[in-house]
Amino acid sequence: MSFSSSDLEAVKCLLCHADDAEPRFTKDGLQVVRCRRCHLLYVNPRLTAKALSRLYNNDEISPHSYYRETRLADQKTFSKRLDLLQQLLGNKKKIRILDIGCNIGTLLFEAEKRGWECHGIDINAQVKSFFKNSKVELRIGDVIKSSYLKNSFDLIIMNDLIEHIPNPQQLLLKVNALLKSDGLVFMVTPDGGSFMARILGKRWFHLKPREHLYYFSKTHLRRLFRDTGFMVTSFQHLGRYRSLDTLATKSASLFGPLSHFVHKVFRFLHLDRLVVPFNLYDEYAIIARKS
Repeated sequence: MSFSSSDLEAVKCLLCHADDAEPRFTKDGLQVVRCRRCHLLYVNPRLTAKALSRLYNNDEISPHSYYRETRLADQKTFSKRLDLLQQLLGNKKKIRILDIGCNIGTLLFEAEKRGWECHGIDINAQVKSFFKNSKVELRIGDVIKSSYLKNSFDLIIMNDLIEHIPNPQQLLLKVNALLKSDGLVFMVTPDGGSFMARILGKRWFHLKPREHLYYFSKTHLRRLFRDTGFMVTSFQHLGRYRSLDTLATKSASLFGPLSHFVHKVFRFLHLDRLVVPFNLYDEYAIIARKS
């Protein structure tokens, strides 16, 4: 896969601003490098914001068709996560939530069942059809440029989002401004320092350099939150639910033809839609408050 020069931009390290990185992996026509100073893994050169927006809106990356297929498993995943967050938020009569990068809104519709006031924003205009006749307020666009009121949300959620964002610091500064003083941030992102990331290398499931621009370790995430005015209260490898169909598909990069054979067996036995808990301990769930 190749890209034109106008689709690409060279960048320095996000965290230490050094222009001193060593190549680590090449995948999908793009290069993942490691900063020699702070060891952050990132894509360089990477797709520009304009090129990324085009790919998202053409459903070429993070397509809504994928989230339709995984909706049942995602409902179970998000329900458990919302249980945890509801405990932490305490006995608030009205919880106002913003889901950034909400896609088809699976999490928001689970939160709506709890009587929460739900807002979502996504860059992909094609997801609008999933919100018709719902009480969820959807906006299309970039949250950094959005006009949400300051100090207006009890909970801001970013599931599998920050690794997609060209400037995560700007994103977290915006989130800080939108969050109430006693509010919570809940974020999930691949763990670039995990055992699975190290052992699998370029075959790691989360290594998607067209859309995943950064691969943060725990140290990097602590620094990122500290520098944007947050105190991290929890790091967890929560895992999620997956269908056997999804697991067989995602394992293809590791097991090749064997995965395709297993996939066919699952479908023959009508087990492909069976949803099971799954955790490779290679994704961080972070809970943070304003510092």
